[in-house]
Amino acid sequence: MSHTLKTATVLVVDDALDSIEIVNQILQDDYRVLFALCGVMGLSIAQQQKPDIILLDVSMPDMDGYQVCRELKTNPDTRDIPVIFVTGKNEDEDQEMGFHLGGADYLTKPVRPATVKVRVKNQLQLRQNEALIMQQALYDNLTHLPNRNLIQDRLRYMIAKDKRESLKTALLFIDLDDFKTINDTLGHDVGDQLLVEAAKRLRRCVREADMVGRLGGDEFVVILAELKQIDSAIKVAETILATFSRPIVISDMEMVITASIGIAVSPDDGDNDKRLLSNADAAMYQSKHAGRNNYHLFNEAMNLNIKRRMVMEHHLRHALERNELKVHYQAIVDVKTHTVLGAEALLRWHSPKLGKVAPDEFIGLAEQSGLIESIGEFVLHQSCVYFQELNQKLTQPLFLAVNISPQQFRRGYFPQLVSDILKETGFNPRQLELEVTEGLLLAPQSNIKTALQDLRDLGIRLSMDDFGTGYSSLSYLRNFPFDTLKIDRSFIMELEQKPEDQALVTAIIAMAHALGLKVVAEGVENRAQLNLLATKQCDMVQGFLFSRPEPQISLKKQSGI
Repeated sequence: MSHTLKTATVLVVDDALDSIEIVNQILQDDYRVLFALCGVMGLSIAQQQKPDIILLDVSMPDMDGYQVCRELKTNPDTRDIPVIFVTGKNEDEDQEMGFHLGGADYLTKPVRPATVKVRVKNQLQLRQNEALIMQQALYDNLTHLPNRNLIQDRLRYMIAKDKRESLKTALLFIDLDDFKTINDTLGHDVGDQLLVEAAKRLRRCVREADMVGRLGGDEFVVILAELKQIDSAIKVAETILATFSRPIVISDMEMVITASIGIAVSPDDGDNDKRLLSNADAAMYQSKHAGRNNYHLFNEAMNLNIKRRMVMEHHLRHALERNELKVHYQAIVDVKTHTVLGAEALLRWHSPKLGKVAPDEFIGLAEQSGLIESIGEFVLHQSCVYFQELNQKLTQPLFLAVNISPQQFRRGYFPQLVSDILKETGFNPRQLELEVTEGLLLAPQSNIKTALQDLRDLGIRLSMDDFGTGYSSLSYLRNFPFDTLKIDRSFIMELEQKPEDQALVTAIIAMAHALGLKVVAEGVENRAQLNLLATKQCDMVQGFLFSRPEPQISLKKQSGI
């Protein structure tokens, strides 16, 4: 109910003017009172004014109260208005008839002021409570947008309506990028303010007839009805991305949050609400995998990909206990002497059901599903055990490089976990090098620098992996305690053919050396690449030219290269 009890509107329908005057005297101090002298007039006023409650006389000449009530309850605009019958009779049959037609209560003439006030107030309070319950059932408490229940109901209606009129209904599935990081680091209060602002921005991107809703968490939807072309949905998606590109200021902090959008269109991509939601969700995940801050239209290939990912996640959850995950090692070689100095631990998965699954497929899935912590601990432990046994046989020990996911830092106890593994396995921390990407350093977590320094204090070396593919900020190298920089393989693949890659690699090596860092080039596959890197003073390389990832490290010097 939009009105408070103090300002509620009461409609009195009675053919007796003196009865109306009596009720008006009783209620006028507390409510806005309207009146009608016949049933037809009462129906007209109820349709136009939408009163909060109706006091309806049963005995009227043109149309009795029961007929009026029947008309009110069959009209969608007035059927929810509570009706209190007012009658000169006090017979059970009359009351039974009134309640059967949808009446809420009965008053018997002559009415008593106290009784009228109590009955009206009770019915208004009941209606207000019902409205609050309906609000909670259909709307999100934080953003006040329609929730999943109302979204699905509205989507079903729009799909059916547009199908009859040969029009299209578009569903945009919107997920805020990196929202969890903001929630975890800046707190839920900032996260909630961000969601409220996101809701406001989304509402400004659509027409009055369109619907913006919140499914939950940081997931929103936009329903666009009565479309003739898919281009209209694309324009809205582009508008949303542009709107979100503007900074948001919360608690004196300026931040930019992007969105990933999936678009599904009925009837092309589904003729019911569940299918359309599922397909728009699949398209949104495609936007995530494509780098975020963009939109994708649904196609069947995405659906197959999502199904594969679901099956893959199911099997991945049991891969450790079933001994399906294995650690392989790829040698890291001195550029000048071709001597093996160390190796990088690389995870491999061979599933009896899925066959060999590429790391590019399952590592990201492990991070998204929260499995990366247990898997990462397994890789670190297994590789430390293997290298401890290996180094005991060597006069010149090898160093071990292990990739660390940003997720492994999230709980704050990672340095202690590493320390425990080193003590358990007996592996020398000075022979361990942990590789992190710039994604970890981008997270606004105050504990990241502390955790990296704690690892450094243990004697562990730190390496920045995949340098050049992200922001590649010099400040990261200066502000964090790195020992090594790894040039991403994408800059090595065509090193001989691309002068621009040569110039970039030269600059990276010079910068790293100026900061006292060693440089490893990944993805070296031929002699020409090796020779170029040698002329540029690169320190170490790894790649298929020397070895593929294998369960055991080959220590043979590659003298024939």
